[in-house]
Amino acid sequence: MDGFTRYKRLALLFPLLFVLVGLFLGGIVLAVQESFAAPRELLQDPELRAALGFTFWIALASTVISTLTGVALALGLQNSRSAMSLLQIPIAMPHLTMAIVLLHLASPSGLISRIAFALGFIQGPGQFPDLVQDPYGLGIILTYWIKETPFLAVTSLALLMRSGRHYEEVAQNLGAGYWDRLRFVTLPLLAPAILPAALIVFAFVFASFDVPFLLGRSYPTVLSVLAQRYFQSSELTGRPSAMLVSIFMTFISAGLAAIYLQVSGLLRDPKSVVLP
Repeated sequence: MDGFTRYKRLALLFPLLFVLVGLFLGGIVLAVQESFAAPRELLQDPELRAALGFTFWIALASTVISTLTGVALALGLQNSRSAMSLLQIPIAMPHLTMAIVLLHLASPSGLISRIAFALGFIQGPGQFPDLVQDPYGLGIILTYWIKETPFLAVTSLALLMRSGRHYEEVAQNLGAGYWDRLRFVTLPLLAPAILPAALIVFAFVFASFDVPFLLGRSYPTVLSVLAQRYFQSSELTGRPSAMLVSIFMTFISAGLAAIYLQVSGLLRDPKSVVLP
């Protein structure tokens, strides 16, 4: 494609890009402008600090557990041709639907609790462990674990199928054991796919609203739910406080996007991954 054709296509896309970028940047500018009216004491608010720590906890725990499980699942299913199709079934289910299913199954009055009571394992709903609306966000993490593990497994499995077992077979013929092949061959081959995918999962969970809103407590809560609560507050400082929290989340998401691009660029460079 010559330069003239490229510029011509960009010129045809300019009206659409102008509207999309203008609306996006305009919203950010208005949010930043309105956030200036937020009280300075908001940054010292214990609820905001608790929400920040709780949000990082949910995002980090969900990402780490889902990544480890997804990679393990991909390694176990790499020889199965139907694994890719089966793993795509839970990916198609919306997060909110999964949260509603978990709410009906794992809540103290849910199906699992009733079955446990009928079988005599518990004497009442109060003895059922808190998996939904618990102070540690276990129900939220469980939902993201169920949802994001197939995505990370499919990402890893696609790379394993494309690369094949050639490198592992060569390492095995040279006398490398299973753990040595996993450490020095398989995991470095998976890194270009799994690390950017894990960053995407972390950014998504960090900014998510629906699952924490449905399965989380009022305190501590995540930043997105706290921003929504500020926005609906009847106080005059509520809306500026919501904008400030939203801008803070936007900056963190932008930082994660920059890290994603940096990591993706480094991992595409063959010289950046050195096998011992």
